[in-house]
Amino acid sequence: MKRLFLTLLILLAGASALLALTPQQVIDRSAQKLGKTASVKALYTLTADGNSVQGVLTMSGNRFTLSTPTLSVWFDGKTQWTYSSQMGEVSIVTPTTDELRQINPFEIIRSLAADFKQTTLKAPKGFTAVGLTAKNGSTDIRRADITFSDATWYPTSLHITLSNRQVIAVKIDQILPGQHLPESTFRFDPKKYPGVQVVDLR
Repeated sequence: MKRLFLTLLILLAGASALLALTPQQVIDRSAQKLGKTASVKALYTLTADGNSVQGVLTMSGNRFTLSTPTLSVWFDGKTQWTYSSQMGEVSIVTPTTDELRQINPFEIIRSLAADFKQTTLKAPKGFTAVGLTAKNGSTDIRRADITFSDATWYPTSLHITLSNRQVIAVKIDQILPGQHLPESTFRFDPKKYPGVQVVDLR
């Protein structure tokens, strides 16, 4: 009887090991889920240096818009426009991958795998957590811990450590799949911001 019990335990342990996903598989599943949706709208809270701000991110493929009470960002896959209501100006840049990762938390999921070592972290029941550590010191992001929902494969939180040791926490409050959006959604429209100074830094 004891032998049978031990045998069952071994078989169950083996089955669990086969069912367990590697960190890369977890990231891939989340990226595929996001990529198959025509658009995604995420409501999130970002906390850094003791200050918190709520924002809305709308994403379609590698394009996105982001808005907070003082900042609005548009990215059409190549060009990025950043409007600051406090400064009353919009800047235009061609962002690097590293810069996009810091602006759009979902970009981390899309592009970190090649530059970061991956580990599985402890997570509450119903969630899976992945730790990503930079392979070298060339990136501004040195570490990112991402928690995913096992039910949806959407990310629920990110903790990002930058090269200056600043820690940025992103809590994703809600993710809503949406319909196809026109390309103009991801470009700055000067007609809606008359009189705003434009600074082209490309």
